[in-house]
Formats: sequence, structure tokens, C-alpha cells
Amino acid sequence: MPKHTFYNLPEEKKERIVKGAKEAFSEKHYNDVTIDTIVENAKISKGSFYQYFNDKDDLFKYMFHDIGIEKNNELLDEINKSTDLSFSEMMIKVIARGERYENKDKETIGLKNRFLVECPQEIKREILMDLMPKSMDLFRRIIEIYIKRGNFRKDFNLNIAAFIFTSAVLNIDKYELDDENDHCEVLKKICDLVEIGMKK
Repeated sequence: MPKHTFYNLPEEKKERIVKGAKEAFSEKHYNDVTIDTIVENAKISKGSFYQYFNDKDDLFKYMFHDIGIEKNNELLDEINKSTDLSFSEMMIKVIARGERYENKDKETIGLKNRFLVECPQEIKREILMDLMPKSMDLFRRIIEIYIKRGNFRKDFNLNIAAFIFTSAVLNIDKYELDDENDHCEVLKKICDLVEIGMKK
């Protein structure tokens, strides 16, 4: 994550550095992205870069932390707009909104591809560890809506239910499609299955 000096920068400069990094990572293989490319895109000196980040891995993790917060805010907005839906409908709508966010522009698509197939496993693990609590909190909020409505029992373990959904969403691309047309259909089946255990 960034050093304190980065957080003390004016917003415009922080945005310029992140934008420069997004351009670099979205256009090249993870291993081919260099600090030189990032600083050239961001229009800062190499010395300045090292005042803000330890290395490119550090910056990459920060970008995903930042993206995670922005995406989470969009999903919370979707939850607030969709309170009249059934649980499965709500989950699918929220997950679909997340997919739209991840595919909103070529930079975000490029970053997602770097994350999924190119960045070192240790970096990927650290990013997932950062995303996990935010994702679990989001699913807890959704489940709590249906507990308050009286659709779900109050005696099941809310954290375990949130963990199941988070694990499913973060690893859905690893599921090999069988009878399903796409991974959205798989997620619906997971929602239906877990919902049976949570219902009164």
C-alpha cells in the first residue's frame, strides 16, 4: 500500500499517478510493466514514485483497493434501489452490476485480466485478502435485509453465509460449466441452494 507521502499529495496528482498506472497495466503484460512506463504516463519523476510506493506491486495492490471501494459503493447503491426483489433476484442484480463495473472501460477490463491471469500469486492473494472483508460485509447487508423482512431465520451463522457467497463470487470463473449456459446461472443455483438453508 502507499506510503504516507502519497496520501498527502493533492487529489489531482494522486489521480494522475493512478491513471498513469492504469494505462500501463491495462496495455501490457504484468511482467512487462515498468516503473519507467508508469512515471512517464503519470508525468512524475522516478524518484517521486519511490517516495510514494515501494514498487509496481505496491501500486497495483493500491489500485485494486481503490477500485474495490468504488465498486462497493456502486453495489450498495444497487442494493438500496432493489429492496422489493426476492433474495435470488437481488443477488443476481448486484452481481450483474459488479460485472458491468468490471467491464466499464478498456482500462478496467485490462486490469481485471492482469489480476486473473498475470500478476504473481502472492500479490493476487494479498488483493483477495483485502477484498474479502468488503465483499463479506456487502453480502451480510443483503442477507440482513431478508432477515428483517422475516424471510430468513435469525439463528443461522450470518458470517458463514456471507463467506459462502463471497467465495463463490471471487472464484466463479474456476467453475467448469456443465448443464449451465453461463456463470450467472451457476450463481443463481448457489443462491437458491443457500437460500433453502436460510429460510424459515
